[in-house]
Amino acid sequence: IFPEGGSHDQTKLLPLKVGVCLMALGAMDKYRDSNCQVTLVPVGLNYFSQHKFNSRVLVKYGDPIFIKPALVEQFSTGGSARKQAVQSLLDVINQALREVTVQAPDWDTMRTFWALRDLYCPAKRLMNMSMVDKVILSQAFANDYPRVKGDKGVDELLPKISKYARKLNTLGIKDRNNLETVLLVQSR
Repeated sequence: IFPEGGSHDQTKLLPLKVGVCLMALGAMDKYRDSNCQVTLVPVGLNYFSQHKFNSRVLVKYGDPIFIKPALVEQFSTGGSARKQAVQSLLDVINQALREVTVQAPDWDTMRTFWALRDLYCPAKRLMNMSMVDKVILSQAFANDYPRVKGDKGVDELLPKISKYARKLNTLGIKDRNNLETVLLVQSR
């Protein structure tokens, strides 16, 4: 089930729809006598080239979400309590999906996180990193971004890294943390 309600090529989650919550809570409420337990598993799709057909993707699974009986009880009372139960579960799902995806305000910022990842790691380590480790490192930069956004040093550095990443992309080369790449980009 895709709780965003469709596919997209944005760099952040779209607002989640309540359908997944209604199905999960509704099933547990309807089959309460048979001790029905619905477990939700958040799945993040992290594409490496979102605009390319058949691009590589990392499928990242989060921790299972076990729905508490108290939430089902709240759901079954109806009215505003039902809406609160749905919203509570939706908030849990939203947070779980954020933990398995890389979130950025826009594509330029996302590419900057990727460039930061590449610049941060020594060349040999970066080449030996798994796709999972690359996504986790990019995710770490993305998760910390709201905390450091507005810092003078960060605000001065990020546009430079972004410009560097755009130049690399324009030239069709990858940074492997080496001086030759930096000199080539600076000369253009």
